[in-house]
Amino acid sequence: MEDYQAKDSALTKKSIVLLERMLSEFQRLKVERILDTTLCRTLDYLGSQLKDVMLLIHENPRYDHIVLQNLFDECYSIDKNATGVSLNLDWEDCEKGKENRVSIHGKIVKAN
Repeated sequence: MEDYQAKDSALTKKSIVLLERMLSEFQRLKVERILDTTLCRTLDYLGSQLKDVMLLIHENPRYDHIVLQNLFDECYSIDKNATGVSLNLDWEDCEKGKENRVSIHGKIVKAN
């Protein structure tokens, strides 16, 4: 079984390193072309955008889908005859009368 958490952590570290390299390259270009104010402003803007991307990577706003995957794997290990999964999502913070339920259905494909 794959360790998705370790893979995600490794990708996060690699992404941050690549973005930091880009930021340092921007700084180098600003020093080399210090008289080109338009380029310097553009590099400052792009640098701020990269910092926002780095923040998103650190915070990881996505739901931890690995918890669900582990739960599905555990249920499948208990009942090998299972052919699918049904997941219902209910949002707690909704206006009265506007509750939405999202149903997700998936088929279990057995590895050969």
